[in-house]
Amino acid sequence: MVLTVLLERTERIDKNVAISQTDNKKINLKLETDIEPTLQLILENQTEVIKEKSHITVIEGKQEELKDRVDVIEYAVKKNQTDIEELKKRA
Repeated sequence: MVLTVLLERTERIDKNVAISQTDNKKINLKLETDIEPTLQLILENQTEVIKEKSHITVIEGKQEELKDRVDVIEYAVKKNQTDIEELKKRA
């Protein structure tokens, strides 16, 4: 009697293990065929985004430099105009 119960339980455990192994194989297959390729694409796209962001940062820096230079030129032109007006008044 006890032996029969133990054998039945062992059979149930074996069936559960077999089901778990099948589920694990399905999960692994899903990981290999769907999730890993998708992650790879995301990572590749992320790399491209990072490169583009770096390029944009460089361009923004150059833009700031040009803006500063234009500000200086505008100041110089205004100063020169003021100086010319003063010289015209004196002449």
